[in-house]
Amino acid sequence: MSKHTPGPWICDDSYPDDEFRYVLSRGFPFGIARLRLPREKPLRQEQKANAGLIVSAPDLLEFAQWVLSLKTGGMIEARARAVVAKAEGSA
Repeated sequence: MSKHTPGPWICDDSYPDDEFRYVLSRGFPFGIARLRLPREKPLRQEQKANAGLIVSAPDLLEFAQWVLSLKTGGMIEARARAVVAKAEGSA
């Protein structure tokens, strides 16, 4: 398994007019990611959505690992295995 910062991760959106969004780990005093929020509304909304996707990464990885534990076989297991490998940097 890769050595990533464990979840849960949060998005610091306490300053709505800030130029950046920060994705942080609750258990560590450092950031996971910093996303610049452009002034243009469509691009700003897209970056906010990207921050939400990054925040959900630990949960999505945990879910894919759970799917693998079901040993369903077939396409579902193959897809979950590919997702886990990509998340862990081995794909």
